[in-house]
Amino acid sequence: MKIRSTRLRAPLAVLCCLSFMTATDATGGGDGAAVFSRWCAGCHSDTPFSPGTVALRATRGDAGAVIENRHDLTSDYVENIVRKGRAGMPSFRRTEISDDELGALAAYLSTREEAQP
Repeated sequence: MKIRSTRLRAPLAVLCCLSFMTATDATGGGDGAAVFSRWCAGCHSDTPFSPGTVALRATRGDAGAVIENRHDLTSDYVENIVRKGRAGMPSFRRTEISDDELGALAAYLSTREEAQP
C-alpha cells in the first residue's frame, strides 16, 4: 500500500509515534536501542505496516528501508533528521528526545556493523 498524498503522511507518522509512546517511560539517554524502541520503532520497524519503512522502501528500495539494518547513517545525519524532520517524518524537540537520548540513538544507528558473508 502506497501513501500518495503528503497530506496523509505527516499525520500518520505522528499518530504512529504517539501510539508507541508512554508518558512514564524514561530511557535515561544511555541506551540507543531503548530510545529507538520508544520513539522510532512505531514508524521504522521491519513490518509492512510501518509508515517510515514503507516510505523509505519506496525511495531507497529494500536495502535502505529498515533503518536499523542500514550501514550508511552517520551520527550527524541521524541527529539532523530527528531534530528537523523530513518529508513525512516529524521533528522531535529536546523536551521529547533529550540531547543525551539523541546522542545514544545516533550512536546506535550509525555504528551498525555490516553482516559478514
